[in-house]
Amino acid sequence: MIALLLALVVTAHPAGWHVDDLDAALAAVGPDGILLVDVGASWCAPCHQLTREVLDTPAGAALTAPGDAGLSVDFDSPAGQAIAKRLAVISLPTTLVLDAHGGEVGRVEGYPGRDAWLEAVADARAGRIGLDALAARAAADPKDLDATIDLAWARLVRAADPAAAPASIAALERVIRSGGAAGARAGRVLGRWYLRVQGDAPRAVKHFAGLVRRFRETPYAAGFRYWLAAAHHAARDDRAALAVFDRWRRAAPRATEPLAYQADFMVEHGFPAADAERVVLMALARTPDDPALSYLLARSYAARRALAEAHGAIDRAITLAPDVAIYSNFKKNLPYAPAPQAPPPGADGGER
Repeated sequence: MIALLLALVVTAHPAGWHVDDLDAALAAVGPDGILLVDVGASWCAPCHQLTREVLDTPAGAALTAPGDAGLSVDFDSPAGQAIAKRLAVISLPTTLVLDAHGGEVGRVEGYPGRDAWLEAVADARAGRIGLDALAARAAADPKDLDATIDLAWARLVRAADPAAAPASIAALERVIRSGGAAGARAGRVLGRWYLRVQGDAPRAVKHFAGLVRRFRETPYAAGFRYWLAAAHHAARDDRAALAVFDRWRRAAPRATEPLAYQADFMVEHGFPAADAERVVLMALARTPDDPALSYLLARSYAARRALAEAHGAIDRAITLAPDVAIYSNFKKNLPYAPAPQAPPPGADGGER
């Protein structure tokens, strides 16, 4: 049930774009054209913002010229998952510019706002964030750790020679050891590459466990715990995944954050709805005005077909955060429970 609901609320795309079919989209690109690929998901708030502010406007229609093509990818669909792995997508939204042969010209990860996003896509299309440009930027200032990350990541996903990967991994590991925001970013990039692109769950487990230890006393630890649990789940060890949150809760028994992260993890990764619902309710008991928790509760109710309760929970989320598109879209596509049918004449024992 929940998979059906999520399939109904994928983000929109400009008219004429292909959907979840990379090969067909590439076949439509002219010799000198480009393929613009938008990868998003129903649960991704910035994806909805990108759609609302750019893709579903005249600016979105103007992104592709004659000879170009567009492709919208639903990250949660089976075809979308295959495309995301093929294109090494590790965060959402991701926008890629590909040449007519499928080679990556550039990519934009995240949504920094309408004008910044349009500028970044223009830079990607013009080759201003190609490998040579990224290498020149990194060489110009070796202390610019973000430039080092950008270059290492681009080489991981664009380099035709797999033998080049160890050097990029080593560069990212050096940045991780530096700590701080750049170290955390490098850790996320490398860990998601292990997990989502390489499909190497054991290596991802080891990597994220190390990040939890290294960044334990920082704001980044929460996200790394979540990804450690995700890596355990990918390794088919859900007991170890839930143990990550159990340890966190024991270390911070009065905090809501461990419960909230566990609730999100259980809903997103298909744990039994009743189990996920129990954790969401525990978190809501501590922070009843958190709209994200009401949204997770609505999804849990929907998964077990408690539709009236699901509507009540999502209405609460919308009341608390009326401008969040994922809540209103979920509400719009959430079925109502069928009305009870009147019993046939005589069913109550009266005269027929």
